[in-house]
Amino acid sequence: MSSKLFELEGLCKSYGSVRALRWDADSAIRLEAGDVLGLAGENGAGKSTLLGAISGSLKLDSGHMRFDGAAFAPTGPFDALNQGVALIPQETLLSPTLTIAENVLLGREGEYTVAGAIFPGRRDRLAREALHAIGVDYPLHSVVSGLPIEHRKMIELARALAANPKVLLVDETSNVLSRDGAIVLFDEIRRFAAAGGAVIFVTHRLDEIIEHCNKIAILKDGAFVTETMVSDTDEAEISRSMVGRDLGVLAVREADPDRGDRGLPVLDVVELTADGCSPMSFSVCPGEVLGIGGLVGCGADKVIRALAGADRASYEAISVSGAPVRGDTVRARIASGLAYVPKDRDEEGLLLFSSVHENIVLGSLDRYSAAGTIAPQAGIASVRGLIDRLNIKTPAASTQVRNLSGGNRQKVLLARWLQRDVPVLLLNNPTRGVDVGAKGEIYDLLDQARAEGKAVVVVSDELPELRRLADRVLIMRTGQVTADYTAPVPEEHDLIRAMI
Repeated sequence: MSSKLFELEGLCKSYGSVRALRWDADSAIRLEAGDVLGLAGENGAGKSTLLGAISGSLKLDSGHMRFDGAAFAPTGPFDALNQGVALIPQETLLSPTLTIAENVLLGREGEYTVAGAIFPGRRDRLAREALHAIGVDYPLHSVVSGLPIEHRKMIELARALAANPKVLLVDETSNVLSRDGAIVLFDEIRRFAAAGGAVIFVTHRLDEIIEHCNKIAILKDGAFVTETMVSDTDEAEISRSMVGRDLGVLAVREADPDRGDRGLPVLDVVELTADGCSPMSFSVCPGEVLGIGGLVGCGADKVIRALAGADRASYEAISVSGAPVRGDTVRARIASGLAYVPKDRDEEGLLLFSSVHENIVLGSLDRYSAAGTIAPQAGIASVRGLIDRLNIKTPAASTQVRNLSGGNRQKVLLARWLQRDVPVLLLNNPTRGVDVGAKGEIYDLLDQARAEGKAVVVVSDELPELRRLADRVLIMRTGQVTADYTAPVPEEHDLIRAMI
């Protein structure tokens, strides 16, 4: 019998002509008890497909999986869970109409029912124990719909660990968590591994792999590249293996000598008061990027949502190219020339069961729809051009967006507004959950938008991103602007000082 806890060899999975996994016969990942394996690769490399196969939601075309030395081929997610493999998925899979308690115990209903009779007290006790085990306490009878994404991720973490698995799969979970939430996640991963479990951890944040994993495996275009000990590599080498080139050091936006000659503002905001925030006034000129940052909960997210019409707010004036905005809804702001890319692209930005083509032209329904219906070939030439320009990895324009990786979904959202050619882009964490290669491509697209004279507002939790993109950065704390910098933006430690 093998001494390894979990083994993957020669895995292959295709969708028609698209080979999502195409490992050689001798390509293998082998996990021992206590391992935390970081799984890295560009968007579309096959990471989520691999986790889907392990967790039972996808059936492999060929290859072998072994668990404790025995063949492992789960027939579905609940079968995988019953055999000891639990998944925290990239996209939340909680049932929105069920309560927190019911979601925590989803698939384990037999533990609080007898002959079809439900014992609520037993159910609530088990759910409370699962939540308390990771240090959170939520109202058990609240339905999941409408909960903040961090709360939903904590519920999924509690559910996974309460099933007492031997293998834990964590798919792009840390990027939606606050600093405190990330501490909870990594503490639980550490405890799980120390107790003899094995973890496969997917993230685009290479520093997290370096800090929290002992092994790393890299995939590229569905192929297995390498598996090595984290102690034998570094971020630069990981990046080269992922994208096939040296990405270099992230640049810092230099001062613009022509900043005073850009002309009249494209976006002018006077006394915007978002929920829990002090009034803010600012303007953004043609070809200028305004960055807003701070710690989670600082108010930056509320400001950009209010500006986009996603949340209610008071204001004295908001104008685009000198014309007042036409209303206070997202639709009205789009009609006024403000396009919004939300932080939670799947919940607020995309129609996951619609095609790439439909999602891109969704921003131009006035141009491409009749009676609310998008014609099959409406704007297809433009859409295909954007797919090529943005390097969106998709089998076809007709492919459902849910089948794309996170980074390619983000590019679809950006393509929607590039196709409409709006004067103002409002971007809320535009590279969240995006790999290092795709992140560079998105930065290049925003540089092009700047060159075309668009006004851009970027909210980002990543300080290097603000320093790379912004001509001007506002730092917020508890709903107030505490610092206002122009490029070149100061070092990160100076920004952090303004945040705290």
